[in-house]
Amino acid sequence: MSVIEKHCGRLERVGSLSGGELVQPVDRHGNTKLIGTYRSVSELDVLQVGGTVLDKPVCEGPLFENLMPGRSGCVYVWRNGRKPVLVGVKYDDGEKFLITRSYLNGSILQLVVVFSLMYGLGGMFAGGMLGSVLGLGSVTPAVAMLGGAAAVGWTWRKAWSFRQAYQEARAD
Repeated sequence: MSVIEKHCGRLERVGSLSGGELVQPVDRHGNTKLIGTYRSVSELDVLQVGGTVLDKPVCEGPLFENLMPGRSGCVYVWRNGRKPVLVGVKYDDGEKFLITRSYLNGSILQLVVVFSLMYGLGGMFAGGMLGSVLGLGSVTPAVAMLGGAAAVGWTWRKAWSFRQAYQEARAD
């Protein structure tokens, strides 16, 4: 089963890229926080391939530099929920450009660690609330743990899916 979308045709419109800069968190007094910097998400305004229009797809900077309007080819897209994420482009002459390995590995690491923690805690909270509302008593902690495990499994599945999308685009 394929986890990637392949949109083929002529690259009609390639919007401008926004985001992607390093952000240093500051407190309300303008002092930098000790958390460190992070890179904001970079996305295109619009990308049109043939008759398909992708609104605000996530795109890595080096991949954006290789999206050339007027050329015919196929664009590989992975969906993070409903949000399109560009994985690569292959032109009709055989020239192919994919996201960098560091971008792939960083995204997978973010999904496996950061989002697992965030969604896992949320899943535990939701499971605990559900157990309390249903009056499950001593089973409530187990329902909370089940909610957390389901959320972590969901984010790990997304990470695996993103890796599979990259592998499919690379093999095509």
